[in-house]
Amino acid sequence: MAREDAAGGERLGPWAYARLVEAVATGQVGRGDFVDYMGRGLAPLMSIEELARFLPAMSATTTNRLPGVGAPDFSEDVSVAALMTILLNIFESDATGVLFAEGPTESRRFPRAGTPLGETGRKELYFVQGKLHHVASSNASELLGEYLVRRGKISRTELEFALAVLPRYAGRMGDTLVGLGLVPSLEIFRAIRDQGSDRLVDLFQWRTGTLAFYRGQTAPHVEFPLDLALPPLWMAALNTIDPTGAALEQWRPPIEDSVQRQRALKPR
Repeated sequence: MAREDAAGGERLGPWAYARLVEAVATGQVGRGDFVDYMGRGLAPLMSIEELARFLPAMSATTTNRLPGVGAPDFSEDVSVAALMTILLNIFESDATGVLFAEGPTESRRFPRAGTPLGETGRKELYFVQGKLHHVASSNASELLGEYLVRRGKISRTELEFALAVLPRYAGRMGDTLVGLGLVPSLEIFRAIRDQGSDRLVDLFQWRTGTLAFYRGQTAPHVEFPLDLALPPLWMAALNTIDPTGAALEQWRPPIEDSVQRQRALKPR
């Protein structure tokens, strides 16, 4: 068991190891928090090697720590129109950068029950030359292990076992599941790509939050870059929010214009 003590004085736990790993990976327990791990007494999370390895890259990539950060190139409240505007621009200009999606601040640390999937907390969507490269999320349900459980690829018991031995594989869930023989490596790759797509599609269903895009910001190193083209993603998103096809028809003219302009810029 392990206990966590938030920097602000809020005391939580005791938590099982798997629960604590989840809290660290999703940002519920942050770098500035103190943890009583294995009865060693309270210590800063960053000083505990067994836990610090699970800190997400997004914890170090907040907007005020981006190199040369200034005002975002695009900033709007979350809406389908705002998302389509920025995605069309990224696609058309082959842009590299990061899009921050932020949910309600009061719910970011411990979301309320009944909140729509992913709507609280944070997503970071990284783009490289107009393609989706990586998506980080603070939502526990969007972790790779949980995603594979929902898809029926592993059982809850297998996930808990994988979490227990995660430190042996440097905190990488994909490597852990492959190493334990629970999921083939090709299936892990497919799941990561599908998960990245689903995270963007989910963002179209947010009702509240803010968007900020910073052009030119490089993506973090990831083991499996998504390299996903945007047109199939926004088509899937529009069809998800409106299965009648009306939303897709509404956006068809600007989509076709953007595709034509993007093709015109490509060397023959």
